[in-house]
Amino acid sequence: MKLQLSPYCRFIESNDDCIFAFNTLKSGSLRNISKDMRMILESMKAPTSAYHVASNFGVSPADLHSFLDIAKDAWLLQEEGADQRSILACEMEKIQQSAEKGNLLGSLAINTTLNCNLRCSYCFVPQIADSSADRKQSLASLPTLPPGEAYKTTSDFLQFVNTIDPNREIGIGLIGGEPLLALSTVRAVLSAVEAHKKLGKKIVVGITTNATIVSPEIADMLQKHEVSTIVSLDGLETVHNKGRRYASGMGSFQKVIKGIQVLRNAGIEVIIQVTVGNHNWNNIDATFFKLLRSLGVKLVGLNFDDSSNWEFPKAEDILKMVVTLFEIAADHSICLSGFWYKPLSNMIRGNYSFCGTGQGGNLHLEADGSIYACNRSHRCLAYESQLKDAISSFEFKALSNRLPGRLSRCIGCFLEGHCIGGCVAIAQHRFGGDVNAIDERMCDIYRTIVPELLKHKAIRETLFNSQSSMALL
Repeated sequence: MKLQLSPYCRFIESNDDCIFAFNTLKSGSLRNISKDMRMILESMKAPTSAYHVASNFGVSPADLHSFLDIAKDAWLLQEEGADQRSILACEMEKIQQSAEKGNLLGSLAINTTLNCNLRCSYCFVPQIADSSADRKQSLASLPTLPPGEAYKTTSDFLQFVNTIDPNREIGIGLIGGEPLLALSTVRAVLSAVEAHKKLGKKIVVGITTNATIVSPEIADMLQKHEVSTIVSLDGLETVHNKGRRYASGMGSFQKVIKGIQVLRNAGIEVIIQVTVGNHNWNNIDATFFKLLRSLGVKLVGLNFDDSSNWEFPKAEDILKMVVTLFEIAADHSICLSGFWYKPLSNMIRGNYSFCGTGQGGNLHLEADGSIYACNRSHRCLAYESQLKDAISSFEFKALSNRLPGRLSRCIGCFLEGHCIGGCVAIAQHRFGGDVNAIDERMCDIYRTIVPELLKHKAIRETLFNSQSSMALL
């Protein structure tokens, strides 16, 4: 059997002389190789036998076969005459068929309430964002998910996934509005989760909160149920308060810090979520990370405002900011992550979608009982908490088609199999609900930063060694 270099194989050489090879179509294909291995691969542009390669490079057949097996498994090499794009299409067809049946579901986000005590300038919840101009507008009339409905839908979802795979770890996310304003709904979800945990099920629960109303009792409840807690904090006081204010216009910083302290006193590992936008661009520095470290924070998610009218900075400026803040965070023993690392993460881990939504892995239960693919999506899948209707909907099946090789505008990009068109919800929102749309603002950003992040030793090693908790961000 003769092998040849894949036409989709690419090489990136890092600043510390590491060489990486990957296949542009195949997620999980990234391999760290030596200069000799690169020479061997590049010598195989035409179909070549292992015997011929061994003779040319003076390599033992055993060592060579081991390397060739690794390279073939990563799609760096292919058999003579093979068509990797056709092979990919067959693989994705099987995945799509499984996804369309709901067989890949593993995560349910639950919007406990659309009510919120803050009016953040960049909020992507339409009802809250629409009230930003009139900060005194009351949101008390917005929907809150009834506890009974929350319990039933959570239980139904857990049972459905358990039927598919009894050993699958399931994620449940609590979001809002401000989810803790619907405390009885939160308790109902946690009660449903505990009932299934007693049956030996693996369930991870997370909550995203502004932390302004966290009390010792709430913190104890979250700690008791092992709820991973993400708190939104966008910088030091003056910076944070520009974007995250109460309806009265008063800043929320002091209340957030107090809430974090209460959570930490309860033994909860707090994850900080920073949204970068007009209010804090170029205003996050070492002083902020010093504060976070003093609060016992170890993990920070850094993401960019992609829902307001904020004009994205240039890709080079975003790269500079990410690298600078990553290094500052590392100096304070804090790990920095975010959606900016997604394509590179897919190269390493083998995920075949930008996030679980694009591969039929997520559902989102809205506060009014309607079901969406995710909390950023504007296309409803079903009403009245009907999970089966959501899974059988045309929209859910269409999302399951958003896979490597399926997006015509991505064909030929060196991140085709790793980015998969970026966030589908944002693209849908910007382009009239088209599930095959891509947010081209992000194309230049990812094409610029991914190779440079790979060249950066500390960032690269963090991604290779990161724990599953980073997936929460």
